[in-house]
Parts: sequence; C-alpha cells; structure tokens
Amino acid sequence: MNFIAIDFETANSNRGSICSMGVAVVQQGVLVGTDHFYIKPTPNFYDFRNVIIHGIDDSKTRHLQTFQQQWPNLRKYFNNQTIIAHNAAFDCSVLRFTLDYRHNCPTPTLTTIVRIDWHRHRYRCAAIGLTMYRATLTLGLNTTMQKAMQGHQP
Repeated sequence: MNFIAIDFETANSNRGSICSMGVAVVQQGVLVGTDHFYIKPTPNFYDFRNVIIHGIDDSKTRHLQTFQQQWPNLRKYFNNQTIIAHNAAFDCSVLRFTLDYRHNCPTPTLTTIVRIDWHRHRYRCAAIGLTMYRATLTLGLNTTMQKAMQGHQP
C-alpha cells in the first residue's frame, strides 16, 4: 500500500492561510519518510483561536516563504497519491482552495482520498472518540501507518 498522511494547520479561518504542513510517506507498507514545513500564511495574520489549537504563531513563520513559494518543493508529495488525513474534508479543501483560488496553481492528480472522517461516521466511532491512530487499527492498516501517525495517539 502506497499513500501519504497529511495534516495542514491554518493561521485563521481562511482556508488559504496554511501555516504548517506535516506529511508521512508510506511506500509498499513501509514508512519511508516524514517531513514538516512551517509556511508563511496568506493572508498573514493569526487568529487566537487557531493559535490555541495548534500553537503556531507569527514568530515561527514570519521570515519563511508562502505556500506558493514553497509549492515547487511540496508538489512531489502529492502527484498521483492516495491521501490519508485525520480530517480529510478539511485538509483536502485547504489544499485545493490554496492551489486553485489563492495561487491559481493546478491541483495535482490525487488518485484516491481515504477519508478517515467517513470511517468515523460510517461506523459510528465518533461516539467512542476514535482517533486517527485507532482508526488505522480499525481499518487494518499495518503498524507502519500506526507509527507514522503516533503524533495523533490519544
């Protein structure tokens, strides 16, 4: 199984205000790499509610490049990929909005989006507080994915 697990954080309520991207790359069931990028958000301001959620503020991003400027380096993770995300509806909409509307960049071909949030709804796991880590166990994904998602453990 080949896929990437992604997690975007935004600086404010604007979907294009990406301030952080985490990615774990799994090829043939083996975790082959993880990366994290701080990104100067567009628009460049932080809402206190977002900062409370993720702890990222202007001090970590003010001297960095925007998503558009970093996209040539980030694009390699997304072409022809299966994506797994804790909240795929949010993360994929952030990516699409940022590329399509904010920066007028073509959206990469994403062969499949595995929606862990769909799994939560379908099997009513939200009632028991299913986390990304537990969802990977429930879905039968191997321990490599579990290791990649350790940051999301309860």
